[in-house]
Amino acid sequence: MVAALAPLGAAALPEDADQPIRWRADQAEGEMAGHTILTGAVRMEQGTLRVDAERMVIEYQGDKVARVVAEGDLAHYQQTLRAGAEPVRADALKIIYHAAEERIELIGRARLTQQRHEFQGEVIHYDFRAGKVDATGEEHGVRMVWAPAEDGGAAAGASR
Repeated sequence: MVAALAPLGAAALPEDADQPIRWRADQAEGEMAGHTILTGAVRMEQGTLRVDAERMVIEYQGDKVARVVAEGDLAHYQQTLRAGAEPVRADALKIIYHAAEERIELIGRARLTQQRHEFQGEVIHYDFRAGKVDATGEEHGVRMVWAPAEDGGAAAGASR
């Protein structure tokens, strides 16, 4: 099953890209020219972006980070996309962050939450620029909660 929805938000805060990227881990190996592997309580931070995982592979293209693959039980992603808005939060067994394209892939026990809206499935793709979510589910399909913006009352729900 696939669920493709109307835009949820906008690209990340522009000032995030101007901030240095910081990593913390128990161990690191690799080379700055190609890739680095971090293991054990790994955290990546850049502005409002934060990724936590048990293992993280950072792939470089020149002097820029091209892709980050975070894995764990569960890996966590969080980033504020608009000033004053709640951050987008995501969890999955594997999170792939594509820096230049401003998108993430969530694979395995995937969950994405933005404001009061939530998506759960086996695989979720979220394109920040387009504000588009594509979700697929296997045995239990895709689960969604879409809350109306007008009131803080009960959330609208859909399930398949």
